[in-house]
Order: sequence, then structure tokens, then C-alpha cells
Amino acid sequence: MKQYISFGPSAGICNRIKRLFSALRFNVNWDEPLDFYWSQGELTNHSFSELFTFDLFAFNEIYCDTKVLMDDAKDVAADIGWRLKIKEHEVPEGFTQAFRKDKENEEYIDFEYERIPSDIKKIYMNYFDALRPSKNVQKRIESVKMPENCVSVHVRQGRYWNEFSRGTKDSICSFIDVMSTYPNNVNFFLAAADETTSEVLKKEFSGRIVELPEKSFTDSIDAVAELYLLGMTNELIATYGSTFSEVAWWLGGGHQKVKIIGNVEEWKVKCPVCKQDSQVIMDYSRGRCMDMYRHLYREVPENLEICDYLIRKCNHCGLVFADPMKGGSQSFYSWVTSHDNYYPTKEHPRWEWGEIRSYLKNHHVTSLLEVGCGTGEFLDFLREELNIRITGLDTTTISCQKAEEKGLNVYNIPLEKYVLEHKEKYDCVTAFHLLEHVEDPLGLLKDMMRLLKPNGLCILSFPYSDNRLNQCFTTANNMPPHHVTRWEYSSIKALSDAVGASFELVGPEANAVKLDVVSDLKNEFFPVYNNAEVSDMKLFIKSVRNWRRSKNILHSQRTRENICISAHIGEEPVMRRPPWFVMVVFRKK
Repeated sequence: MKQYISFGPSAGICNRIKRLFSALRFNVNWDEPLDFYWSQGELTNHSFSELFTFDLFAFNEIYCDTKVLMDDAKDVAADIGWRLKIKEHEVPEGFTQAFRKDKENEEYIDFEYERIPSDIKKIYMNYFDALRPSKNVQKRIESVKMPENCVSVHVRQGRYWNEFSRGTKDSICSFIDVMSTYPNNVNFFLAAADETTSEVLKKEFSGRIVELPEKSFTDSIDAVAELYLLGMTNELIATYGSTFSEVAWWLGGGHQKVKIIGNVEEWKVKCPVCKQDSQVIMDYSRGRCMDMYRHLYREVPENLEICDYLIRKCNHCGLVFADPMKGGSQSFYSWVTSHDNYYPTKEHPRWEWGEIRSYLKNHHVTSLLEVGCGTGEFLDFLREELNIRITGLDTTTISCQKAEEKGLNVYNIPLEKYVLEHKEKYDCVTAFHLLEHVEDPLGLLKDMMRLLKPNGLCILSFPYSDNRLNQCFTTANNMPPHHVTRWEYSSIKALSDAVGASFELVGPEANAVKLDVVSDLKNEFFPVYNNAEVSDMKLFIKSVRNWRRSKNILHSQRTRENICISAHIGEEPVMRRPPWFVMVVFRKK
């Protein structure tokens, strides 16, 4: 079958190179021609042949301005991300230290620099040695006269640093502190991502900074010239998590001594559930959040109260959470809840309402409290068929007033205050789609458990967010400030362990993966997918790609082995993939 490799316009030069070399090592048939789609965009505005020569393998380079998908050809990099891929057991167990792991049992050589085993280094150095600068790039390289006593510095600050979530939000002070430890006769070749950083460092180290003359901060030819220049010194001050620093080291022959800036502070933020270390997986700025909401709603107020967030993932339990753990303001929720179908009603209930009502009816439960009861729709739904003591709790005064008008017993006070005088008063305590909104999820569950009698049930519903599916699609309403946490099996287990309870996951039978993907894509593109701005072909291509990815993830061995989910409360759990929305039922011991 015909083989090809394709890069999207948002992919950076160095990530493309790493992906290409991994494909050449593992997936490419060297006896067959390879169609090479090197798309051009803001980050990469020149063709491969305008930037490099590569004598090891001849590509058939084809101009494009988007990522190409072909059904009649093999994408040789389809299963390869941005990493330099290795075989299982090629490095010692516990090897990876320099950067976070995607999975606990996997090892990588990315960002390991001098620690890379010599035999693995030799394999990939063969590819990097063959990657030579083009004539135009070489001309720019030769425009720099590199001093003998010089240290290379790559600073990924400014606009690209936060946009693509590489490492931490370290200030430039971290780089200044390290550069200040060198004697005054040491010069620095500087590759900075923006002009402001460049000016600050030139002022701080006056007369000691060497740069590409008349450098363009947006032209790929100058960027590639800097890659080769960074690799020409004996020492490199590298930016944590940046493939630009890493590829410069490889192109320089992998001989440089490396100092990494930016890999310390990010480990200090602890998981709100298990209190273990976390790592940054995404930078989620206010601008990015606003752009995502414009995909969902036609009108988005410009003065919406949204701050800049980091998205973190716990290294131990896998909980994904916002940093800061700051939920939406009153004005934000007034806006987002004003949209149609945000709240369920008695006439259009949530699936879990009927499930809980059936359980209560069959198990002779006598008392129930709903935390966050709103206007009392669920409680009203229950009392139509059940004669039990039902109570509601909510902090929104107007919602409580509407619930009282229905003849319901509700309290307009916070949970932490209510629990002081009502410990062990209820057989069942519920909260629907509250867990993912609160800033202290562990505190919420502890308070709810205090309200339960021994052997009572605490039932929470929430969107099930398999972290691996974030590569396929996401939605603004499953991100902060709307949702400040995202939950899957391992994080729910950690929450259960933290309060000493047993638990089970309950959910309706999952749809076919294809139906779920179509539904999610409609949410992602609404209302844009009905407009001329997004073509039917674009939506179709994304649907096919996401369906394939999702199907592979949700039918994977890990899902089959690790996810136990019941169809109904109290039934024997079975191994099957969860639907997007589930309930967790904690039982107090």
C-alpha cells in the first residue's frame, strides 16, 4: 500500500522532526516511496526543502496547508506522537526522569539529554546527522560569529510559552539567576521566543549576548538557523519541556552539557483528593476559554469573569484539576445557566433520577437529602411515587424560594453549616453534577458522608472524562471555570479511599462509540457546524478521525480490565466501557 506522512499546520518544526524520525525507524518501508505532506502555517511558514536537506531518505514532498488523511494509503506516523519512540525494554526500568510520563509503565528518552543510553543515542543520531541546513539556513548560520567562550541559551518565554503549555510559567528571573552564575568573560548565544525577552536579557547582560542579526521572530528559516547555532557550544541552558532545546542538542551531536530551567515549581501543587504531586498538562488562558465558548454559544459577553488557568493532572490518581481551583463567578453562572436545556425538569428528568427512585422504592429508604437542590425538580419528581422524608439544600436564595412554593422542605444554607446539626440523619444523600464544580471535592464528600446513617448511600453524578479522550475532543463546559475537576475510575477510587467508603459506578448502557462521537462533535461545533465557516467535509473528516481514536481507546485492554460499572444501583458490576455520564454510589461503612 502507498505510504505517506502528514503534519498539521499547528505542529512545530521540532515535533515534526521527532515524529518523522520515529516513523523512519519503526514504520516506514524504505523500499517504497513516501509522500511527505509538510503543511505550512503560522509556526512553520516554509517547506521542508526550504529548511533542510536530508540524504538518508528521499521524500516526495507535496505542498499543503492542512493535515492530510487518506483512506487508500498508510499513514506511517498514525500511532506516533511527538516523542522519539523506543522499543520496550530498550532502557532500564525507572529510566524516565526529565519529563512526565504518559503512562506509569512507559519509558522515554525525550528530554533526557546526557542520560540517554549510548546505543539508543547512536540510532537516532544517525538521523539527526543526516538532517542538514538548507542553503538559505546555512547563510543565516554563517552570519553569526560565535565567540569561543560561549554558552547557548534557549528561552521559550512570551507568546508561544503559555499558548502550547510547555512546562511551567516560570518568569525570566529563573534564566537570569542561572546565567548570572557564569564568569563575566562568558558570552551567551541567545535564542529567545519573543523580542521582550531578548531586550531584557541584553540589558541584564550588556555586551555578552550574541543573537542572529536582524532576527525575525516569526520566520522558520531563522528558527532553524537558531537550532543549529544553539548546538554549537559546549553548554546549553535549555527550557524545560521544549523540543526546540532538545532538537538543538541532537543537531549539535548530543555532546553539550545541559542545564534545564523550569522543572521545579510545577511539582509543588498537590492533588485536591490524594494530596500527591501533579503536573501541568495544558495552559488554558482566558482567551482560549472564550474562543471555546464561542463554539458553543452564539453570544458570549466580552466581560465574562474568567481567569487564566493551568490544567493539572495528579501523578498518582489521575485527577485532572484546575490551577487555581477557582470555579465560576455568580455572573458567569448567571450567563451559562440561562441557556436552554441547562437544567433538567420533572417532565424531562435526568436518567439517574429514575434509577434512584426505583432503588429507594425497592429498598424501603425513609429519608433523603439533596445537596444543591435548585428549584426542587428532583425532590418533586420523587414525591410523586414515594412517601419518604425528603429535604433539599441550596445556597441560592431565589431557587430555595421556588422550591418552597412547591411545598418542599429546603434549607438556604451552606452544606458545611448544615452538617453541624444534622449528623447521621439520612439514609441517602445525593448531589447531581456538583462534584465537578466544587473547589474542594474531598471536603464535599466528607460532609455528605457525615450526614449519613451507618450503611447509608451517598450518590453523586458527574461526567465521566477518560483523560485519553482529550486528544479527540473536548468542550468548554467540561473545562474551568465551569468544571474545575475531571474524573475517571482511578480518581474516583482515590476519593473513595480518602473517606474510607466502598463504591460502585452506575450508568446507563453506553451508546455505540460512533453515536457518542457524533453527539460530542455536534456539541463542540454548535452552532458553528451549521454555518459556512465550517465545511461539511471538515466535520466529516474530524468525525472519522475521532471515531477511530475513540473506538481504539474505549475498546482497549485497559478499559476492559479496569472499568467496572453497574447498570443499576446494587447490581453486580460488569466490565464495560462507561457512558459519558455516570453515578458513583458511596456506601458508608
